[in-house]
Amino acid sequence: MSAIAFVSLTGRRGTNDLTNTASQIVVILREAESRSMTQAQGVPWGVYFGNPTNTAPFYALFSSTYSTATVAGYYRLPVTVGYVASTVPQGGSLTITFSQITGLASSSAAVGLYILNPQKSLTVTSSMISVATSGVVSY
Repeated sequence: MSAIAFVSLTGRRGTNDLTNTASQIVVILREAESRSMTQAQGVPWGVYFGNPTNTAPFYALFSSTYSTATVAGYYRLPVTVGYVASTVPQGGSLTITFSQITGLASSSAAVGLYILNPQKSLTVTSSMISVATSGVVSY
């Protein structure tokens, strides 16, 4: 089972950004699964989570294997949201792909997100997106 965890340590803007990002990631994961199951373009589809050192963290919908040439959608994290380094380390990445026809997920994984500006509050708000190896995305 793949899991994507969200932790908030700030106010309303950060919470809204976190909630909206979680919702968008669910949509993109389900889109990758759907495209794989319908064999869109005759290839599997997936989502790539990148945490580069020289640009903003992002996630991308891609076909076949991840490269800039296969990206169908590119989404930067809001400036208030970052990846938890233990799940997608600085300079690292995580890829979740779905098998054609069956929609099975490639592996179990966890991606944590957090609010980058913890100055306003230490109240913890969290959310979880799960991707089962069966391909079911829940949130």
